[in-house]
Amino acid sequence: MADKFQEARELLKRLDSQTLDRRAERLAELEPIVFNGGERRSDLMWNFMKEASKTYEIGCFRSCIFYCAGAVEYTLRHELTRLLGSSVKALKKIEDEDFNDVIKKAEGYEKLQPFAEDADYLRRLRNKIAAHPLQLPSTELRTREEIEIERETAIRDIKIFMEFLDSGDGELKEMEELIENPEALDSAIGWQLYADKLLRKLAFKAWRIMRAIINGLYPVRDT
Repeated sequence: MADKFQEARELLKRLDSQTLDRRAERLAELEPIVFNGGERRSDLMWNFMKEASKTYEIGCFRSCIFYCAGAVEYTLRHELTRLLGSSVKALKKIEDEDFNDVIKKAEGYEKLQPFAEDADYLRRLRNKIAAHPLQLPSTELRTREEIEIERETAIRDIKIFMEFLDSGDGELKEMEELIENPEALDSAIGWQLYADKLLRKLAFKAWRIMRAIINGLYPVRDT
């Protein structure tokens, strides 16, 4: 056990050194979330926020999206419970609801309604991008039929990506060209790199939306 521990420790030291600059670059992109002391917030919100930051830093972008959505979901659940009376009875009214139902309930409250649209964006992003892995071409030798299937699924995934990019995003034109020329997707490495770039962009957007919602609900006040 001691030998395995030491081997693992040395491996982590090498990996830390090799990835330090990339991790520092990603961590520096994340604007901090600042709170006033004293106001009660969801413990799960804190946990999900920490996981979102860590997974973005190490490049696990689907996980970051998942945790950003989770932070917002449990923030809304926490606030709905408070608005309904901060009781076990109030908790039971929403504990069996899914994220979509929580958002619909939030729309009925003046305090939460301004954040419902962005929360729904995170819900859809989580469900379509983070929870359901995208198709990647195989590096193995493939039949013509297998290549056609992979092209079709890649085009499907590109269209899903396009749902979540801002209307002025320069990536949209490139993605439209890929749809018109699907043979460009036959390279597993090329599509993997492109998908990773888009995942990073969407994970960063998810972080900014999460941050805006949480800071909107818990604004920092001058003392």
